[in-house]
Order: sequence, then structure tokens, then C-alpha cells
Amino acid sequence: MRAFFIRSSPDPDCGTAQVYGKDCWQDATALKEYVSYIPGEISFPDFRTGLDFLQYQAKFLGLGDLSRMETLLKRLELDASANLR
Repeated sequence: MRAFFIRSSPDPDCGTAQVYGKDCWQDATALKEYVSYIPGEISFPDFRTGLDFLQYQAKFLGLGDLSRMETLLKRLELDASANLR
């Protein structure tokens, strides 16, 4: 698994950035199939644990199979039972 971290300026004035050969600005919609956005600071609603939050998001998105979530939690060695506050 590869992880790429891109931080951008709201108004870049030079340089280019590409992911899988696609321009990050011109092909942003197409690239969302390959990348995700994780904000630097997250303000969680009233969820006690990370697992509560993830389960809520899965339900909101209509995801019934949480096996991918469980796989990623194990692979990344994340403790979803941790308190969010």
C-alpha cells in the first residue's frame, strides 16, 4: 500500500503536481477515485470513540460491509476504541 501526502496552497503560483500521471488541479475530480482527503484538524461530533465515528460514517454512506475498514485498522495498527477527546 502506498500513501502520499500532498499539502497545497490555496493559490499556487508555480510548480506542478501529478498523481498517476494526472494533473492535481485539472483532473481533481478523476483523482478522487485514487486519493482521499484527511484534514489536519478534525472536529468530531459527539462520538466517544473512533469506532463510533467510523460506524456512523459507514451507515451514512450506506456501507454494510465493514471488512475493508477492519482490514485497514489492523494494517495501520490503529486503535479505533480510543477516546476521541
